[in-house]
Amino acid sequence: MTLQTVDMLIRIITSVIAYAIAVTIAGSFKAWVANAFGDDTAESLGLISLNPIVHFDFFGLLLVFCVRFGWGRYVPVNPQRIQGPFRFLKIGFAYFAGVIAHLFMGVVTFSFLMYAFGMRIFPLIMQMLNKGRYAFTYNLPFAKFFPNDSSFLVSLGIIGISLLVLNIVLAYLDFIIVVADFISLKILDIFSLDVRRKFVVSVAVFLAMIFIFGHWIYSLMVSLVFSTGYILSHLLGVI
Repeated sequence: MTLQTVDMLIRIITSVIAYAIAVTIAGSFKAWVANAFGDDTAESLGLISLNPIVHFDFFGLLLVFCVRFGWGRYVPVNPQRIQGPFRFLKIGFAYFAGVIAHLFMGVVTFSFLMYAFGMRIFPLIMQMLNKGRYAFTYNLPFAKFFPNDSSFLVSLGIIGISLLVLNIVLAYLDFIIVVADFISLKILDIFSLDVRRKFVVSVAVFLAMIFIFGHWIYSLMVSLVFSTGYILSHLLGVI
C-alpha cells in the first residue's frame, strides 16, 4: 500500500467521522427542539436519536467518500403543530435549530483546535477558511505543519479541521434552504399558486440566493464562528 493510498484512506476516515458528528448532533437537536415546541413529526421518525446511522443520508454519505462533504437526513418541521405563546418565534427557532447547532459545533471545534495547538494552528484555519465554500476539497498537509506532535493529536487535528469546515458549509446551506422555504411559501401565497409548485419555487429561490447572496452568507457564517470562537478561546484562557 502506497503512502498516497494511506493518506487518502486517512482523509476519508476522518471525513466520515466529522460527517457523523456534524449531522447527528444537528439533526438530533433540530428534532428535539421541534418536539419540545409541540411538533412530534421528526420524533416519530426517530430523529431525536443520537445514533449516527439514523441521521445518515445515502447520497450525502456517498458524497463524503467522493469529495469529503455531505449532508444528513432531512429533519421535517410541521409549523401547524407548533402552537401557544410566541408561536412565530418557536417556529423560527425550530426551523433554524440545525443552523444554530452547526454554528455551535463550529465554535466549539475552533476553540478545541486553539486549545490543542495554540496559535500555531491559526494560519491553517485561515488557510482553509479562505478557500471559501469549497474548502472541504482542499488537501491540507496537516502533519507536515506539526511534525513534533503525537500522531493521535495530529489525527484529532485533522478531524477537527474537517469538522470545522463541514459545519460552516452545512450551516451556510441549511440557512439558505430554510430562508428559501419561507420565501417560496410567501410567493405561493402572494400569487395564489398551487402548493404543488412549492418544490420548483423553492429550488429557484435557493439557486438565486446561492448565486446572488452566497458569498456574503458564507462570509457571515465564517465571521460568526471565527469571532465567537476566538472570544470564547480568549475567555477560557486558551489564547
